[in-house]
Amino acid sequence: MPSLQRCFDFLELTRRWLFFLTVSLWFGGFLFYTAFVVPVGNDVLGSALDQGMITRLVTHNLNAVNVIALFALAWDVAATWRAMCLRMRVTQIVMFLLVAVGLALLVWLHPQLDAMIDPVKVSVSDRAAFRPIHRWYLRVSTIQWAAMLIYIAVMLVAWRKKDGTKVVGDGQV
Repeated sequence: MPSLQRCFDFLELTRRWLFFLTVSLWFGGFLFYTAFVVPVGNDVLGSALDQGMITRLVTHNLNAVNVIALFALAWDVAATWRAMCLRMRVTQIVMFLLVAVGLALLVWLHPQLDAMIDPVKVSVSDRAAFRPIHRWYLRVSTIQWAAMLIYIAVMLVAWRKKDGTKVVGDGQV
């Protein structure tokens, strides 16, 4: 059955490649945007509000890419489930759920924030109401990012186990 094995190997490689691409785009895009684009935008545009007019549009795209990445995560959970011990399975599923619930919260919070922004006047209609919702948006985004970081670590161990490579500290081949 060498041809069947090659088919499974190709499918495994394709799944990992798609996972890498989608998660890199979402996770890396989020990190790059928050670490570099927002601060530079604030400096160049002169205010966080002006930068926010750009961010409100970019976050729609980040959330859309997050949806695609979530499908890649789900496929990875299904494909690596048997290769992991119970503790790693629990960690993997909890991190997946944090990312999924986080996405649902972001999609729910975003229109609330948008409703308070007037892009023509470059203003926020109710700053007192906007601030706590925006803080929650930032917290949820940060929790999602941290969950993804942990998920990637678990995923790498699972991929090594599935490939039959010895995992440090595991004692199994």
